[in-house]
Amino acid sequence: MSLQPTAAVLNYPGINCNIETGEAFELAGAMQEQVFYSELKSGEKTLNGNYQFLVIPGGFSDGDDIAAGRTLGIELRTNMTDELNRFVEAGGVIIGICNGFQVLVETGLLPNGKASEERDKTTALAHNERDMFDCRWGKLKVEDSRCPFITPAILGDIIELPWAHGEGRFLRNDPTDYQRLLDNGQVVLRYANEGGVPTTDWPENPNGSPYGITGLCDESGLVVGMMPHPERFVSPELHPNYHRNKILGETVTPHGLAVIKSAVDFVKAA
Repeated sequence: MSLQPTAAVLNYPGINCNIETGEAFELAGAMQEQVFYSELKSGEKTLNGNYQFLVIPGGFSDGDDIAAGRTLGIELRTNMTDELNRFVEAGGVIIGICNGFQVLVETGLLPNGKASEERDKTTALAHNERDMFDCRWGKLKVEDSRCPFITPAILGDIIELPWAHGEGRFLRNDPTDYQRLLDNGQVVLRYANEGGVPTTDWPENPNGSPYGITGLCDESGLVVGMMPHPERFVSPELHPNYHRNKILGETVTPHGLAVIKSAVDFVKAA
């Protein structure tokens, strides 16, 4: 499409990154609308035909009671399964950031690409291995995955983004599934050390995710979840080393904006 795409940025009790996420999409060249879950549930607003993106921002939906993303995931898969699946089948892009990633796992949209009331319970984003909230910046390896807009060709092999979560350890019941997801091109981002090598070691990997997995997509590549926050790095000044790099004459690329702009550009070109 050549027209400016529109992102529906989901609002729900406890989500608290919706404003800056919407602004990031505007900076990237899209329009955005803050859409309340109650409006979608009632049918007052619908995804299909009105939006090209559904974005589930970070935060603590329902205070992370029971488990992170659990209650909102139950709401979506109970009341919006058909709407979500039609949106995906029509080529809509769904992006879940941090708590939004947790919600996508709870709906079944990740890694399977289909929301289901009886979701596959073999996948979880569990408590961090060190059992503490972890908030810092770090390096991420961009994988050559099925996702058409988060690729090394567009973003480079290594990007930097901040994260802030207590439940981000990606787990599968079958330990052979991690390599299968990699081989199937569904792993989008992995925590990396200073040398750019994927790692399970803290602090570069804040939660102990096997294989360093922190970003995932479905087989279409259009349903994407990630624990890092791209909306928090949309200008060079937001990088913690900005002034140091400026003094040294080093360029700081706002990788978060690059991620979101790549998604917007992909939809514009579709």
